[in-house]
Amino acid sequence: MILIAIGAKIILPRFQFAALITNLNVKTKRAPSVNKDPVPFPEYRDERVQEGHQYQYRVLAVNAAGAGKPGEPSSAFAARPMKEAPRLNLDSIYGRKIKVRAGEPINVEIPLSGAPQPTVEWKRNGLRVAETGRLAVETNSEHTALRVDASVRGDAGKYTVTASNEFGTDSGDVEVIVVDKPGPPDGPLTYSATTQESISLVWNPPLDDGGGDITGYLVEVSDAGSDRWRQLPGYCPKCTFTARGLTEGQKYEFRVRAENIYGVSEPLLGKPVLAKSPYDVPEAPDKPTVLSYTPNSATLLWRPPDYSGGKPITGYYVEKRERGSDWHRVNGYPTPNTTFTVPDLVEGQRYEFRVAAVNEAGKCVFQT
Repeated sequence: MILIAIGAKIILPRFQFAALITNLNVKTKRAPSVNKDPVPFPEYRDERVQEGHQYQYRVLAVNAAGAGKPGEPSSAFAARPMKEAPRLNLDSIYGRKIKVRAGEPINVEIPLSGAPQPTVEWKRNGLRVAETGRLAVETNSEHTALRVDASVRGDAGKYTVTASNEFGTDSGDVEVIVVDKPGPPDGPLTYSATTQESISLVWNPPLDDGGGDITGYLVEVSDAGSDRWRQLPGYCPKCTFTARGLTEGQKYEFRVRAENIYGVSEPLLGKPVLAKSPYDVPEAPDKPTVLSYTPNSATLLWRPPDYSGGKPITGYYVEKRERGSDWHRVNGYPTPNTTFTVPDLVEGQRYEFRVAAVNEAGKCVFQT
């Protein structure tokens, strides 16, 4: 049963009056009289409407002389039950999921019924949605809607809408997915190995994949202190990469970006790093001493250095010079021993000798 009350403001004549109410069916545009007999009060109850149909009403004043002209028609009314538990119709949302790109608006509109008009609450991941300048909730007797301008990844989640009145409660969930380029790779960017011409990098996947699988990483390099970045060649699907073709002794900076189908992330920047052997050169051995000599040779002896640089010592270079002249290497290849006989000396000439240790990282300074 539908009850619609219409209050008509009428300038009362000196004669007794009543009201004749007619209606206009918006669909058929016909305007039959609703009441056969005029009613004495500016209120009427229409019991012949059909649920879901829309109606408009207009009122005519009647006195002994007859009916006057009808007043302006009312707004259109939808015939609905006076007592009805809330009902949310989520069938219009396919799979109850909405997917947007970051920056696009989110519009979740759900048809709503219930009488009296239900109160509606929206939650995201269990927390009440607070309206802001970017997010608004709109509810009327026919629908409830959540609208977000310029969405961001943080707007994604499970939204629960609940409608309630004194006759019941209805609720439903809608998953909102906001996709975007990924966040930067998670740091720190570390260097697992260095050589004279290569540096190996390690990092972690981004904390936010942007809602899409990470398809790979872009690795860039520049000379330290320079802003001229260049992308290194090679496909990098994992969180490791070895940069090759570097110059020994040069300092470099590296940065890494993550990529998904929606774009490329901001970079993760590493600290400057030197292209060099992972090991140090040895310390210098002790000063060589002359163990024995002949008119044309001298046999030298020295003690190995205390620190080998982290790699075994592969040999020693020996140099000689006449006092006041330049140094000259005596052995073409490092000797593995801590003794060496220097040939081709000139009898009576004064000589100086010095020794340097060698390992995989290189040669130390000479110890004279």
